[in-house]
Amino acid sequence: MSSRPLRFALVVSIVPAGPGFLPSASAQELRQLTHDPAFDHHPVFSPSGEEILFTSRTGESTAMFRIRVEGGERQRVPVDLTGDLYSDWAPDGASIVFDVRQGGGPPDIYRFFFASGEVRRLTDHPGMDGHPSCSPAGDRVVFTSTRGGNLDIWVMDVDGGNPTRLTDHPESDWHPRWSPDGERILFTSSRGDDADIWVIRADGTDLRHVTSVAGIEDRGFWSPDGTQIVFQSGGDLWLVGSGGGSPERLTDFPGSEGHPAWSPDGRVIAFVSDRAGTTDLWLLVLPRREPQRRR
Repeated sequence: MSSRPLRFALVVSIVPAGPGFLPSASAQELRQLTHDPAFDHHPVFSPSGEEILFTSRTGESTAMFRIRVEGGERQRVPVDLTGDLYSDWAPDGASIVFDVRQGGGPPDIYRFFFASGEVRRLTDHPGMDGHPSCSPAGDRVVFTSTRGGNLDIWVMDVDGGNPTRLTDHPESDWHPRWSPDGERILFTSSRGDDADIWVIRADGTDLRHVTSVAGIEDRGFWSPDGTQIVFQSGGDLWLVGSGGGSPERLTDFPGSEGHPAWSPDGRVIAFVSDRAGTTDLWLLVLPRREPQRRR
């Protein structure tokens, strides 16, 4: 990684008032975290909020790395596998789950333990298993799978046991993410006119349509208090209440932004942007505000 210092900029965004961590209008600090020709993507914060796990692709080589939120040298995760490497931390920070597409075939889900270096395969199915997200309790993993004949949302135990289908629809469902309280799961679905964000309870009941505007809304990520969802659409980041409503634009920068991930303390949103000419990780540092109670 380059030793150049982080770049700082101020941007002004109008974001929705109401529950959560964000003020209705304020100056926000924008920081570029990685600076290199590689394609950096899929950021996710560690449970402590001190590190970010991400995927970096250079040519045909793909690997996972860790980097401190304040910057510095990236550290490669010693996993001798390449592929999609869409990943998530276990809530205790001791392991990660990730997917790997090997040899041009469909991906499977693995778990890596930092202390021992063990890589444990969780799925081994002819269909696609990917996009894993750990439950807040650390006992289950939600993921996308075609093992039922269609792209749907499934859950399994963290050791790979008891796979259970959560959605069953002729259209495709993907990119699930567990809510902070463990009660709900958001995902993207093409079951409407285009791709929208949907939310379902973790037991498969109470399906709700969260976004329904024109265009593709994808890669949703909960705020730490569960009241808002950040997502990508049309090359920008947007916010919407977890119960639905009119989305509000969070970024309006040159280039394209996506792959948002919220920090555990609600202060930072990590995302991917090509605004500097290469696809790097950026941080949107939000003004401090005490979280409000959910109503």
